[in-house]
Amino acid sequence: MLRTVHTLSFIVWGALMIVHVLAYVTHGLRVGIADWRRKTENLVAGARSRRATLAAALLAGVIVALATYPAQQSWLSHHHEHGDDDAAAVVSRQG
Repeated sequence: MLRTVHTLSFIVWGALMIVHVLAYVTHGLRVGIADWRRKTENLVAGARSRRATLAAALLAGVIVALATYPAQQSWLSHHHEHGDDDAAAVVSRQG
């Protein structure tokens, strides 16, 4: 019963999230692009902070990706050695 409620609530949440993203995507793109125009600091409050936060997040993502690259390679080569090219096959064998 709880699993069914959990599944249904996830489906409802997913549908609402899709509607939310679609409703705000044009506004978000318009405002986001405005942050990168020249002289934005004079027109939009906090533009410099948002740029710095975005740059820091991208830099952190690159650092994490590079730091975990050896683990990624060993994991991927492990699956290829065992013929686990399909993730569904892995799940079905574990289940």
